[in-house]
Amino acid sequence: VQGDSRRKISGTSRLEIKERRRQTRFVFSRWKDGETERRNRLKIKDILNITNGKLISGNQELECESFSKDTRTIQRGDIYIGIKGENFDGSKFWKQAIDNGADAVIIENTDIPKNELEKYSNKVILEVENTLEALYKIAKYKREQYNIPVIAVTGSVGKTSTKDLIASVVGRKYKTLKTEGNNNNNIGLPL
Repeated sequence: VQGDSRRKISGTSRLEIKERRRQTRFVFSRWKDGETERRNRLKIKDILNITNGKLISGNQELECESFSKDTRTIQRGDIYIGIKGENFDGSKFWKQAIDNGADAVIIENTDIPKNELEKYSNKVILEVENTLEALYKIAKYKREQYNIPVIAVTGSVGKTSTKDLIASVVGRKYKTLKTEGNNNNNIGLPL
């Protein structure tokens, strides 16, 4: 019957297809529905729950839109995540991140003197056990908010080129997101 939204098309009902298309349009458009936008925004209180973190200072209602691990490229309003590497500890750069425009910082094992806490009392400072694990948990939580298809490319050679080719082909028919540049690793992908 034409117009019956319950009729099956290749194992999927038209109603399911319409819902998937609606969700995809929601994610890739700039959120025309303000209520949906507010519902899916990540807040500091969500990060506290997800990571079992501790709020050192600031407002737990702050909305989080973008994350950065590099104080040199941080944008106003970003959430800085101080990743600990083999040769450096990103948590030690939390003040620089805030001075460069970050609204919040996520750090691990950092003692902050009382005078510095007072100076930055209007900014959010979160402490977690492990910033890299926190990043994974935040990315997993955020990804679970959307019911959209994902294509993952693995291997030792050619991932970036393959990713770009796939995005180009899929992008001809669907609105498509891809990781920027060659940030296809355990830190770049979640960011």
